[in-house]
Amino acid sequence: MNRELATHGMWLASRHPTRMVRMGMLAGRHPRRTVKIIEITRQANRVKEPVKRAATDRRVRKEARRASQNATRAARRVQQVGFTNALNDRKVARYSKRATEHATKAANLATNPPTNRLRKVTVVVLGTGALAGVAYGGWRRTAASREAQIASSNGSA
Repeated sequence: MNRELATHGMWLASRHPTRMVRMGMLAGRHPRRTVKIIEITRQANRVKEPVKRAATDRRVRKEARRASQNATRAARRVQQVGFTNALNDRKVARYSKRATEHATKAANLATNPPTNRLRKVTVVVLGTGALAGVAYGGWRRTAASREAQIASSNGSA
């Protein structure tokens, strides 16, 4: 028996024993469908994070709104010039292209959030500067103490 199916079945049985008996009988009759349902559930869980980001990210919503506006303009233009003339209409082509570009950008922003390169570079530069400052201060302190030791040893001799 499929290990994933068994694990899911054990979890469900501990939560809902009566319902599990009915579902177990159904899953026994249709094992391929049951495995497919579990796969679909896992795919939905993988999609959950980009969808959540798309709902909360201002830039994703902005790009999606622009895509929707351009698609609406293209549809209105098709209604104005007629379906047969829309294939050769430049405005319909332009609006459709812009809608596609904005939709693609929204999808990319939702699935691959941009990394803030400027922040990373700033942290590295400031960290390096701080490290260099500490190293220089330590070097000055040890150099000054050596000079004092040399001066005291020369003066006492």
